[in-house]
Amino acid sequence: MSGMVDRGQDAAARGYDVFISHAQTDRVVARTLAHELSAAGLLVFLDELNVAYGEDFAASTTEALATARAVVVLAPGEQGFGASQRIELQYAQARGRLGRALVIPVASTEARPRY
Repeated sequence: MSGMVDRGQDAAARGYDVFISHAQTDRVVARTLAHELSAAGLLVFLDELNVAYGEDFAASTTEALATARAVVVLAPGEQGFGASQRIELQYAQARGRLGRALVIPVASTEARPRY
């Protein structure tokens, strides 16, 4: 079974290896990254693959973010961070400062620097 679709309490109890934070415009990049990391043996949380229909999205995402050992933040393109991604990034940074998570920024193929 892929680490991405382990929706049970076991995944939350063990904690995810990687939480992927992304803008909707980067969902294809996020999905590809999730599959690659999962194939490498990591337990990956990606909202669209791990939150079941009817499940409490906010609670599931918050719990996954709280237990992840690393948070990959896909830097969005010109549209900038959305509200949800900003919250995920702030939470990840706070955990990072406490030494509880590694925050890994990744520029998506759509990202361009803003000057």
